[in-house]
Amino acid sequence: MTMIILALLNGILIGLARTLNGRLGSSRGAFLASFVNHFVGFVFLTIMLWLVFETPHYDESIPTHAYLGGIIGALYVAVNSFVLHKVGAVTSILCVLSGQMLASLMIDMWLLDSALSSTQILGILCIFAGMYLTLTKKQV
Repeated sequence: MTMIILALLNGILIGLARTLNGRLGSSRGAFLASFVNHFVGFVFLTIMLWLVFETPHYDESIPTHAYLGGIIGALYVAVNSFVLHKVGAVTSILCVLSGQMLASLMIDMWLLDSALSSTQILGILCIFAGMYLTLTKKQV
């Protein structure tokens, strides 16, 4: 139960962080907002590592391509900061979560070498239906 609560809290914090970064991105630019986000995060995590865990060090056993996650994360924050104030928080988060769900499904299919099940197909259809309904709604 604790992990479920932490996951929900993480989702709330991600929504808050996206909104704050979007605001910063609209006033200062997407790349500056991304820089500030990652710089502050780097400082915070470095302090946490030193205080709680151990001194960070370069580990040669980690493959070089594993560091691409940091580049992808920085690009994600920059793009999100750019589009959030143009499309709104709900639409931005809906598109990001839909993309994450679809990409996760494809990665699982590739890594597990499995076919789509009927429930997965139903889930994909629900994702597309939700995106369609949200993106085509009339503004009141």
